[in-house]
Amino acid sequence: MQAFLDPIFKDHDPLMIGCAVVIVVILGFIIFAFALGRSRSKRGIPNFKVNLQMSQILAQPVLMTSFNFGHNKGRQDEILFEKYAPGSKYSEGDYEGTISRWKKEETEKGMRYVGYFSEYEFREFPLEFKLAGNEYADRVGLTQEGLTLYQAAGQVMQVDWEHCTFKNSNYRISLIDPAGNPDFKKAIDYSYVELFPNQFGNGEYDVLEELLIKYANLRYSFMR
Repeated sequence: MQAFLDPIFKDHDPLMIGCAVVIVVILGFIIFAFALGRSRSKRGIPNFKVNLQMSQILAQPVLMTSFNFGHNKGRQDEILFEKYAPGSKYSEGDYEGTISRWKKEETEKGMRYVGYFSEYEFREFPLEFKLAGNEYADRVGLTQEGLTLYQAAGQVMQVDWEHCTFKNSNYRISLIDPAGNPDFKKAIDYSYVELFPNQFGNGEYDVLEELLIKYANLRYSFMR
């Protein structure tokens, strides 16, 4: 390494040579780590970890992966679904359950997956939240079939879970009208409905957000 750098830095002080050596070593580590990750993916070796955790908001066990996924599906996503496929058993410690679904979640730290168990599917419902100061609705109703917004006069919007699309950013939940979806029944002309934390009772906004992540379709921030 020194022999390589001598012709370049022969007229410079040792500090500069030392900095150059550090830079070359760091670049070497980065290239090695990248090549190792690609090799592991090709061989079907996961770069992620899966841990069982208790969701304090939903009061049920869930699986959390590490932040080793991209926005688009890649080989690591495929490995996760192969190794921990919906319908397969998962055991850790004293708990054993059947995986029902994986949902990709966008966080400040990056992308990860949350896994849910069949034993807790739709056990949260029926559920209803009152809204204060929302211009679109005064209640949110959740059932096994989907989500409904209400006003005193009746339903404002109804959508099943399969077609329920939302964004959660900037301390708001935006329920989005999928274009041309006949199941998105609404009595308003807006393409989305916004819900804010201060319109809910204590902790209820967080519960709604977690249930939307579990059952609805999250539109990530990079999507328009």
